[in-house]
Amino acid sequence: MGQPQQGSAADAAKKEAAGVAAHAGEAGGKVAGTAKDEAANVAKEVGTQAKNLLSEARSQAVSQASEQQARVASGLRSISDEFSAMADDRQDSGVAGQLVGQAGSRAARVADWLEAREPGDLINEVKEYARRKPGVFIAVAAIAGVAAGRLTKAVMSADSDSDRSSAPKPPPPATTRPGAGSVGSAGMPGTVPGASAAAPRSTGTTP
Repeated sequence: MGQPQQGSAADAAKKEAAGVAAHAGEAGGKVAGTAKDEAANVAKEVGTQAKNLLSEARSQAVSQASEQQARVASGLRSISDEFSAMADDRQDSGVAGQLVGQAGSRAARVADWLEAREPGDLINEVKEYARRKPGVFIAVAAIAGVAAGRLTKAVMSADSDSDRSSAPKPPPPATTRPGAGSVGSAGMPGTVPGASAAAPRSTGTTP
């Protein structure tokens, strides 16, 4: 009588253990699936945030480059105006005036060129030109540096010559007024023109 009861109890325990194992496996599968989905969502969110940050960084870089480009163009425009005014003031100054006028015209053309282009287009054009003609690009950069140095030297020399020519002349030396007398070589006062010397008094004896 005791053996059949023990067998049924063992069977029930086995079934319960099998059910628990099946439930645990199912729950583990669900947890693994959920974790996988969450990981995929996190990766997707990270990718989206990275793209947004990259896009924002590019926008800021383009905005800053555009501001810098506009600032450079404005500075060149101011330099062009100053050089043009200097050239107008120095119409008869020869080579210096011509160099100043040419520099003003070129600065204005460069300012127009900068204002008509986007920062990306400007960089691409410079890179393309340097790639196609590296020797010419280097030569132009060197010539621009030398020309800027010569222009600065010429302008400074012209300003120095203008300052020297406009400086007031020293007054002529003072002259002796007529009638003021002169000092002799022995340090004695000389005679004043127009003054008569007094006759000496006689000191004879009275009779």
